[in-house]
This record gives sequence, C-alpha cells and structure tokens, in this order.
Amino acid sequence: MMQAVPHLKILDISRIKRENFHINTTDKNCFVISCRLKGESLFLYNNETVYVKPGDILYIPKGSNYKQESKNEEVIYIHFDSFSRLPKDIKIYTPSNRNAVCNLFKKCYKEYSDKNRNYQYRCISVLYEILAYMNLSEDNCATVDNPCLDSAIRFMNSHMYNTKFDINLLCRKCGISRTYFNILFKKRFNITPISYINASRIDKAKMLLDSGDYRNDEVALLCGFSETKYFYTVFKKITGMTPKEYKLKTNARLY
Repeated sequence: MMQAVPHLKILDISRIKRENFHINTTDKNCFVISCRLKGESLFLYNNETVYVKPGDILYIPKGSNYKQESKNEEVIYIHFDSFSRLPKDIKIYTPSNRNAVCNLFKKCYKEYSDKNRNYQYRCISVLYEILAYMNLSEDNCATVDNPCLDSAIRFMNSHMYNTKFDINLLCRKCGISRTYFNILFKKRFNITPISYINASRIDKAKMLLDSGDYRNDEVALLCGFSETKYFYTVFKKITGMTPKEYKLKTNARLY
C-alpha cells in the first residue's frame, strides 16, 4: 500500500449497524479505513462496482466520489487524516486472517470509546497493525475481475442441466453473493447469468428435439427444467416458436 510509514492522525472511530443504506458521497473530507463485521456493501466508483464482504478492509482516500449500497451490515470505520502520500484509489484488501483483522478493528474502537489515559497512542498503534495487514494482502487486493467468478462459472457449466441447480446454491458454494456474481458475470459476458443458462438449456433442447427420440416433457427434464410449462415459456421466448412448432419446422427442412 505504501513504502514509508505514514504520519496519521485519527479523527473518529465509529461502529455502526444498519439494515439498508444508500448514499452518494462527493469529495470525501478525510481518509477512511473500515471493516465489515457482517453484511455486505456495493460501491460504485469510477464506473466500476466493487463488492465488500465481511472481514475485508476497505480503504477510501480523501476526496473520493462514490455511491454505496449496504444491506444488514455492521461496520467499524476509522476516519483519519494523513500528512503522507497515500493511494488515490479506493481499494479492498482481503487479509488471510480475517478474524484477526476484525479483532484489531474492535480493539481500536474500544480504546477510542473508553478514552482511557493515552488512548490516542494505543489507537494509533492498532491502526498501524491494520496497515501492516493491508500491506501483506496487497497482492490479494480485490478487483472487479474476482477469481471467484471463474470457479462459479465452472460450477454453473457442470450443473446447469440438473433440475436441482440453483444460482443461490452456486453462490454459496463459491463464496460469492448473488448480487456480486450477477455484476461480474454481466460485465464479462454482457449477459445475465439466468439468460446464459436459459440460452444454453434451449440449445441443448433443440438438439434433443432434432433427434426425435424424446418427448417434450423428457426434453424439459434433461435440460434442467423441472416444469414443462416453464420450459415451453422459455423455449418460445428464445426461439419464437413452441417446441411443437420447432419440430414441425425441422421436419419440413429435412423433407
């Protein structure tokens, strides 16, 4: 994060709980380092959306402009000023020991709240420990191209034709929220995950229908649709035809 030890001055430390939170911030008047103890947040910054999960360290530089959306979160904020040069971009750090980092934020907040003798020095000491974790995790700094996406895509491609497949299950297994997965997927492929899944399922359905070996309800199940009626709806939406009309058109081409 930085080469030299920065000269810092803590302005405020707060611990906040909130269910739903939306804010547009313009020209942030101080530096902020925060840690979410629970919940999740989305930040729109420089036309990119980044996702912050529990245990991550979020760094916001002074003068930043951003939009924030949070849900069911509990977070500790450390507001500070610096007389040293610090990074100019918002960054997310994922430390290897998230529990240790959360405990440091809790310790810093407690020292600041209790305000016992020399609490300022103890708070600064803990803040430098947090900065050390940020330096150690610099290589893991989160970006929009999160490696969790590749894992999620592999899982999706392997299971999308199973009627029990569910995107929420995929996200839980891969450690990624559905909201964030949707954002990353659409950014990479310019299509939503559900649209991609339905298109892939209908491509397979057309192959099965072309074979003439399966009934419509069997095709639906083999392509991952647990309800034949929903299969009909998706098929017509994508192809402009019902399965029956598609088979008739295919047969007409063959003869």
